[in-house]
Amino acid sequence: MAKVGIFSHIDLDGLGSYKILEEVFGKSAIFSAFINYPYSKQTLNKIKWLIANQNENINGVFFTDLSFRSYDREFLLAIKNALPKNCTMTLVDHHDSTDIDSLKDIFTDICFDNSNEEHAGCGLVYKAFGSYINTTPERRAEIEEFNKIADNYDLWKKNDYWERGLQIDDLHRLFRLEDIKNWTYTMLSHPEKDNVLKALLGSLDGKKKYALKQIKQHKVTKEFKLNGKKYTISAFYSNHFINYLCHYLEDDVTFCINPVTLTTSLRSKNQDLEVHKFAETVQGGGHKQAAGAKFGEEYSYNAEKIIQHYIDFIGGVIK
Repeated sequence: MAKVGIFSHIDLDGLGSYKILEEVFGKSAIFSAFINYPYSKQTLNKIKWLIANQNENINGVFFTDLSFRSYDREFLLAIKNALPKNCTMTLVDHHDSTDIDSLKDIFTDICFDNSNEEHAGCGLVYKAFGSYINTTPERRAEIEEFNKIADNYDLWKKNDYWERGLQIDDLHRLFRLEDIKNWTYTMLSHPEKDNVLKALLGSLDGKKKYALKQIKQHKVTKEFKLNGKKYTISAFYSNHFINYLCHYLEDDVTFCINPVTLTTSLRSKNQDLEVHKFAETVQGGGHKQAAGAKFGEEYSYNAEKIIQHYIDFIGGVIK
């Protein structure tokens, strides 16, 4: 049986992108991995190992909700060289940081839209391949509902769908994404319908509120001016409840630093204070108001320094 590889982003939108293609091809026909950028040698070895274990019985691979830049060419070419001859490589992505022009010769097909107005990654995947899903009207309605949650959450559209996405993201704190991908759309879109799951999610509320209280007390905050306007930027350390914490802090820009992995989640509440360009300086990326990067020990262990680094950067970009 021919297999299809799916390599998707390790977040809610990446999960949604994976599940749409799972509907198209079926679970038994898929091998997959959730990955993140910047892309490491470890990630490359993991993908090459997965490819090798299919015994060249692969028709194609999909990269969904993943941002690639020109400096990722070697990473992508190494994957392409590991694939069987004539195996297709398809990219479906929506990130502002993606450099499509430098990658066109690598991919067989590209579905790209970074307008950020309607669809995130899973929405684009559904738009491109949803017509190939053979299912009941009821299940299709569930798929579309889940897509709305993932789309709104990933694009930081603060509404009821975004709040539901925040709840689904809490599941990631309780279970591995590799396990969550096998759950039904009903459970993912409406976890409150399952009493045990509802209780588990409820148990996180106190921890989230406590974490927010502590971070408000101990975060590093600095005020700066840009074009005559005053803004605040803060940095704190955490590897849990990132979007919740960034959302409920009052600062215009927040940096959540994971001191173990040295990765930083960047969030902005202001369209003028974009964060993805700053993330791209260290081969990260994302969207104007939500991005991820790895700045290294020099900044990751010094909250004041990374704040000043951003202020100097954004001052040079917006004049």
